[in-house]
Amino acid sequence: MQTVPQTPTAHKRIAYHATFQGTYGTALRNHRGEVYFVSDDDHVQRLTDADAPALMLFGRVDVVNEARLADLEAGTDLTILDARRREAAIWAA
Repeated sequence: MQTVPQTPTAHKRIAYHATFQGTYGTALRNHRGEVYFVSDDDHVQRLTDADAPALMLFGRVDVVNEARLADLEAGTDLTILDARRREAAIWAA
């Protein structure tokens, strides 16, 4: 009987704004599925399943950056507020 070699599962690379044990930073998952936390002072720590309760994920970095750019293009705070109100109305409809 011939065995079929197993290929490792490729994970999607993703980054979230996060806190780990009360420290702000970014949680990263690489293509191998390993999770790291990079604090705002650039300290890097690999996380395990046991660390999950201490990790709080917020928004995805790419989505937050896209929203920020859209806000900058929109202009003033009042314009941004109005644009967000219109977006909410569209999603509610």
